[in-house]
Amino acid sequence: MAIRQAGEVGRLPSSMASDLLDSLPVAVGCVDAEECVVFVNRAFSAAVAVAAGAQLRGAPDPLGRLGACARQVITTGAPSELTVAGTPGWARVFPVGAEHAGVVLAGPVSAAARSAEEQAALRRVAMLVAKDAAPEAVFAVASEQVGRLLGAEVGAVLRFVGAERAIVAGVWREDGIRGFPVNAELDFERTNSAIGRALATRRPARADTYEDARGQLPRVLKAVGVRSSVAAPVMLDDAVWGAVTVSTTRDEPLPEGGEMKLVAFAELVGQTLADAEARRRLAASRLRLVEAADAARRRLESDLHEGAQQHLVALLLQLKVAQARAPEGSEIAKLLAASLTEADQVHAALHELARGLHPAILSERGLAAALQGMLARSPIPITLRSLPARRYADAIEGTAYFLIDEGIDNAAAHAHATEVVVDVDDMGDQLVVRVADNGIGGATPRPGGGLRALADRAVAVGGRLHIDSPPGGGTVLRAEIPVERGR
Repeated sequence: MAIRQAGEVGRLPSSMASDLLDSLPVAVGCVDAEECVVFVNRAFSAAVAVAAGAQLRGAPDPLGRLGACARQVITTGAPSELTVAGTPGWARVFPVGAEHAGVVLAGPVSAAARSAEEQAALRRVAMLVAKDAAPEAVFAVASEQVGRLLGAEVGAVLRFVGAERAIVAGVWREDGIRGFPVNAELDFERTNSAIGRALATRRPARADTYEDARGQLPRVLKAVGVRSSVAAPVMLDDAVWGAVTVSTTRDEPLPEGGEMKLVAFAELVGQTLADAEARRRLAASRLRLVEAADAARRRLESDLHEGAQQHLVALLLQLKVAQARAPEGSEIAKLLAASLTEADQVHAALHELARGLHPAILSERGLAAALQGMLARSPIPITLRSLPARRYADAIEGTAYFLIDEGIDNAAAHAHATEVVVDVDDMGDQLVVRVADNGIGGATPRPGGGLRALADRAVAVGGRLHIDSPPGGGTVLRAEIPVERGR
């Protein structure tokens, strides 16, 4: 049998190629860079009711969306997919040469494929929830995933404020859709919108048209071209917090049962809110513990100053009077001198103990003054390179002060440092505290140790402590503590 060489194989006649494509049960078409239909087979024409030579640019959706997608594919060279309402399923668009895009209308997506797609979208949101992502990040991703899952143009997470007003907490919009920014406020009636019905019934709901609806929300939706919506309520502490909603600008309503697909996403959003509330309560509880401990420190310092220290001062005065009256060189004079020395030492130790509990100057004059007082008492040289110019909450000032105090004590007692550099910088919304020494390094937080306690305290006031202490390289303690923005 003779075998023809590849170069001898001729091209298929165009009429034969057309007949071959027409015989396929798959809808196939081709669009040029001007969004003009170059070719469609019989299956494509039957599915979309479009013929070769039709202009897609400016055509009503879904053909207008199909033309825009084809132009994008030709420009980028990257294949794409989109849903085309009224067709059997997905449109797969891919580059053909440099100036054309091929289009294949896929058959109906199987239940298994749709389930896998839904599970993948849920996983993307669930991963953020598991990572304790900020609620705003979860809202944004959930909005996009539900919008794409239902093949719609708008997905959003709304927070209800009262019975007839909602605020946009997160939103995803397909290119070209106007409106719906985050923090936008929308008024609605509980009977004529998907979100209103979800709030009223505490169940998934839909609104297939807003033609005859009243209120601000329908007017806003009409203004941006939205025709129908579905929504599922977001529950928090057995109350309706808000809703996950999807809207479309197409004439056809969203798929039947689409609102039920939002339920799992609404549950994830609710879980995010519950987790955030639990973290907020835990942080508030930790802060209350820090504030209570500081208040107890201040009371004890005050009691020592006004009680035991005052008694010691009176005792010292009495000893000095007795020493002055005792015969010079007598045994009683020697005994009084020794007692006076011991009392002086006890007074100094008690004063240092009271200062370590909570220095009075910190409460009376603030962090900057307290740090300058620390400079005078330090056993090693300290360079204060920056100090804050304003006061902060007691818990904030106490955290910064004790961090610096612990850093200096560690540098002197364990790191064999000869110098410590301290920076306290007010960045507006956070106080950045940095303590660096030139010691031997190797400092690590240990259970029950001072650094561990400081790290816990920094977390309790909403901040965090970083420790960089390589062996032989000195130690740097850096804390970032949130504060109210300065005025």
